[in-house]
Amino acid sequence: MIDEDIAAVSPASVYRILKEKNLLYHWNGKKSSAKGNGFKKPKAPHEHWHMDIAYINVMGSFMFLISVLDGYSRMILHHELRTTMTEYDVQITLPQSNGKIERFHGTIKSEAIR
Repeated sequence: MIDEDIAAVSPASVYRILKEKNLLYHWNGKKSSAKGNGFKKPKAPHEHWHMDIAYINVMGSFMFLISVLDGYSRMILHHELRTTMTEYDVQITLPQSNGKIERFHGTIKSEAIR
């Protein structure tokens, strides 16, 4: 209609009308997200484990640090330092990444290694 010089509507008007009619996100199937709802802390030890792999420099040699943390107690249950990272290396320690264990690896790097 704009090309034929019949009518013109500003983008702000289109947005306002679509919003009033609740049609803004109807077409793209916007889904609800659980993001921002927080992590529910486990109620007992060994209920939820976290694992991460960090690539670290140990005296000039780069190695892989694999750690497993208990989500309830925040204790490190297991850790290994490996020269390679294969599927087998990951399978032996549960391949799941998480922020808590990543924070532990950051602390190890900043306080003990750097």
